[in-house]
Amino acid sequence: MSKVISSRRLIRPFVCRPAEEGCPVWSQNLTSVMCENDTPERMHGFTIELAEWKRTKETLREISGRLIAAQEEERRRVARELHDDVNQRLALLSIGLEQLGQEIQAPPNVRRRLQQLQAQTQEISAAIHRLSYKLHPFKLDHLGLEAAVKSLCGEISEGQSLKVELHQKGFPVMLPKDVTLCVYRIVQETLRNCIRHSGAQTVRVLLENANDAIRLSFR
Repeated sequence: MSKVISSRRLIRPFVCRPAEEGCPVWSQNLTSVMCENDTPERMHGFTIELAEWKRTKETLREISGRLIAAQEEERRRVARELHDDVNQRLALLSIGLEQLGQEIQAPPNVRRRLQQLQAQTQEISAAIHRLSYKLHPFKLDHLGLEAAVKSLCGEISEGQSLKVELHQKGFPVMLPKDVTLCVYRIVQETLRNCIRHSGAQTVRVLLENANDAIRLSFR
């Protein structure tokens, strides 16, 4: 009877085995099983140690986390300066223009020009306020994820052609700051892409706290 010889390769990735020193060693096992007439006869294989790869991956993950944290801290700093410094100066400028218009005896055309300058100053102040909020939503720090996402959806619905319907479930809940910020940035970027690329008139955002997980979907 002729023998039918075949081989089967078994790959077991990321096998963690204890080292003699007590530290875990990550490895990957590749095994080939030689079969004759569908009956396993012999087996051979080898193990690849992945300790260096694992350390490199963890290092890259740590560096990535630090870069994201540094970026968010810089965004927070710039947003605070825009809101607390530049915006306050513009508010004082607007008040000064209003007082000047009341104090001086000027022709009607000059008064209209002062009113126009005051209105432009207020528009610039509002634009800086929106920019500050986009850089870092301070509601996220003080009121939590629910209020920040609700405010974002409301702002987009008022200022854009896209209507955002928000459905939240299971909130309020205390979440780690990095999780809260990550979820908020996902909502922010997804809605921005909807405005730019989808052509949709309405989007439904579902944000749900499901015990040990946060579920976020867009429809």
